[in-house]
Amino acid sequence: MPLPLGTASSIFSTATAVTDFFKPNRSPYLLSSLFIVICLLLAIENPKFPPTKHFMLIIPSFFLIIILNVLSFYFTPIIPDSDSKETNDIDAQLKLSRSASLSSGIVCIYVILRLSDPIELHTGVAYLACLIHCAVFLSYTIFRNIQEENMRNISYFQISFMTSLFLVCFVTSAGNLKSLDGSVVLSCRTSASFQGAERNDGELSAKSAHTVNFLPSSCSDNYEDAVRREIGKTFADISDLKITRTAEFDPNFVVFIFFSILWLINILFWIKMLSKIWQNSTLVIGETT
Repeated sequence: MPLPLGTASSIFSTATAVTDFFKPNRSPYLLSSLFIVICLLLAIENPKFPPTKHFMLIIPSFFLIIILNVLSFYFTPIIPDSDSKETNDIDAQLKLSRSASLSSGIVCIYVILRLSDPIELHTGVAYLACLIHCAVFLSYTIFRNIQEENMRNISYFQISFMTSLFLVCFVTSAGNLKSLDGSVVLSCRTSASFQGAERNDGELSAKSAHTVNFLPSSCSDNYEDAVRREIGKTFADISDLKITRTAEFDPNFVVFIFFSILWLINILFWIKMLSKIWQNSTLVIGETT
């Protein structure tokens, strides 16, 4: 039986009122805290996370969540002023941008630790970038005393999200880079040619020649057994196996360099703005104005 229109409207109004309390301009630390806890739980449940990686995630996560918890005690929600809607919108955008950027930083820490096995120079650089990203936006949250009316010509909301987007691309590309003899510029393409009978719904076709291409991997590793296991999922009676590995330029390296430069430019912008705010204003704890 459908709900009466009045009842449905009342439920919708109540739900809207409840969700308003979770908006960044009213609860600016909930989003970041939520993502920190989710990443910690995912790491705990992931058997591929060794103790070293756990600590690399736990230490910054604990530090962030302690600071956010302290800030929540100092936060005083601002009552919207109907006469200055533009100022209220800017205030909400600034809080959302900082919260989302801080959240993206901790998520990227989890991602780079999840993708890097083992941790190499380029993944270590990406991990360090995540820490810097979190530190900048956490500092920006703690020490801000922004004069919004003097900064309306700059879209902080857009710039912060672009910075976070560049970090995500930077970290993902770093995690997908495979070191080849100490170099991340080259990747290894592997192909296997062999004689085998293909499995089709439990039946074997006539034995014939086949060639299978594999994803990039380390050319220095002898993993013939792994190749045989992979081929064995589809073929039987394998013989005359020949593995060919060719080193070639890895396009992920271009993506890695491109987005690392873009992220660096944007994060330097935020560091510069943080420096100006610190020099031209008094210290304000939390998100109060």
